[in-house]
Amino acid sequence: MITAPLVGKTLPMVGRKNMIILGYILTIAATVAFGICYHVPKLEIKIGEKDGKDIYGPNPEGNGNG
Repeated sequence: MITAPLVGKTLPMVGRKNMIILGYILTIAATVAFGICYHVPKLEIKIGEKDGKDIYGPNPEGNGNG
């Protein structure tokens, strides 16, 4: 609903087939980006322990090591 006006204006210039291909490409790019996010290290470090469970807090260095 948000992008419908934009698509409606650009569809005659780009063409239906090319717009469908662009949609597929954007879907693939978003899926790959979400998959890559899984491998980004956490920016937290272990700051203590309570009841046998680790407590994590923000890493002030921000390098993901800890």
